[in-house]
Amino acid sequence: MQQQTNNKPKTLNLLQLFRGLAAIAVALFHVDQLTNEKFNAVYFFDIFKFGWSGVDYFLVLSGFIIIYTQHQNLLQRSFTRFKSFLLKRFVRIYPIYWLATLGILLFLLLIPGFKNNTPLTLSSTIQSFLLFPQQQAPILNVGWTLILILFFYLIFSLNYILPRRFYLAIIAIVLLGSTSQFISAFAISPAEYPRWGLVFNSLNLEFLFGCIAAYIVLNYSLHYRRTIFFLGLGSLLLFSYLQTYGVINEVNIINLFGIDFTINRTIFSGIPCFFLVMGAASIDIKNGVEIPKIFTYFGDASYSIYLIHSPVISALVQLSLKLKLNEAINNYFILGSLIAIISIGISCIFYDLIEKPLTKYLRKQLVPRKTSPS
Repeated sequence: MQQQTNNKPKTLNLLQLFRGLAAIAVALFHVDQLTNEKFNAVYFFDIFKFGWSGVDYFLVLSGFIIIYTQHQNLLQRSFTRFKSFLLKRFVRIYPIYWLATLGILLFLLLIPGFKNNTPLTLSSTIQSFLLFPQQQAPILNVGWTLILILFFYLIFSLNYILPRRFYLAIIAIVLLGSTSQFISAFAISPAEYPRWGLVFNSLNLEFLFGCIAAYIVLNYSLHYRRTIFFLGLGSLLLFSYLQTYGVINEVNIINLFGIDFTINRTIFSGIPCFFLVMGAASIDIKNGVEIPKIFTYFGDASYSIYLIHSPVISALVQLSLKLKLNEAINNYFILGSLIAIISIGISCIFYDLIEKPLTKYLRKQLVPRKTSPS
């Protein structure tokens, strides 16, 4: 993630740091979740139940990165840019996702009970591989977020080929429809209507938050950047823990003027992530922050961590139950931490040996060299 200023690249280390922390937080969330479900125990006082908010950070960051890297080309209609943009996104998302999904299918054959009892059909399997919205969850459970991200990429790519008025009309429809989901009477169930639930999902607004953050950072020098940063980080942790310990619900219904409004994670996590991303990026651009390479490394490996950790954690939990390691160790903080460390370690190995070289090779083979990097 770089900005070209006087031909000198600017690395956004803080954003990269939090990208890695977000991936690790999601992994710890799944450790906590499976410790509760499979061991009927508590992992480290349940403090990592807030880890789901790492997903909201990824969605906001996705919107930020696209505008930050593509802002110089936004007004240029070009089929070449349209194709190049989608090719880069394809290379970034699909090959690694396919490998991870294939790994899960292998575990389904080798480890009974590795997945839930939802039957796999040819249709659901194909749709999982293509990341198409469907009533059944993807084979790789974190795939639901990739479906949202791919939809955002597709909508953004139309900027390069559609006349401005048509494109703005599409954006307006998607945003108005997504905003309408805060009104309970208009709410669409993604499980019941997966395609409409994708197009009109309130989480789509988190991409908008990231786009707005990028626009502000690129066009204005924020004087209170540290205050904005800590406001975002503090409010994210506050709302996450309020929800974790039941002070507020995942979905809250508020009646105003006789109308039921739905308040969900888009408000509780998306808005704090907006301030966090905007503040961190502004600090990086203005002052620059030196971050130890080990932390930026986790940011680089975040996609592999995000994809690989869940099936590995599930497999390790099943193995622990089979070998009765939970009874032998008899300390769920130690057991959960070992599972987390091993899963993140395997994810990092996957990044070094597979994701990094494969993505580099595919970009070299498929993406035209004359286009600007993004």
